[in-house]
Amino acid sequence: MGRRVITSGEGLLLAPAIGGIHTFFLGCPIDIAYLDERLGVVDLQAEVPPWRLWMPRRAGAVLALELPAGQLALTQTQIGDLLEITLVAWR
Repeated sequence: MGRRVITSGEGLLLAPAIGGIHTFFLGCPIDIAYLDERLGVVDLQAEVPPWRLWMPRRAGAVLALELPAGQLALTQTQIGDLLEITLVAWR
């Protein structure tokens, strides 16, 4: 939050995330993965450009993971995948 760029290897985990995601004031496109309580992927949106609003289309989304654009394609992440997340900062 408050950054204009998400660098490779980083992401922002939003919890709870039961509404939409916006990219207002963000200076770059991002990938978004909506996750359930088990960290299972329930919805994906790749390359969301700045100044957009996106709402998940599937039920069960409780967390949102914002990633650098292209990361979902690079990792071949698909709906139904289970993710492993390592928290490196908690503020």
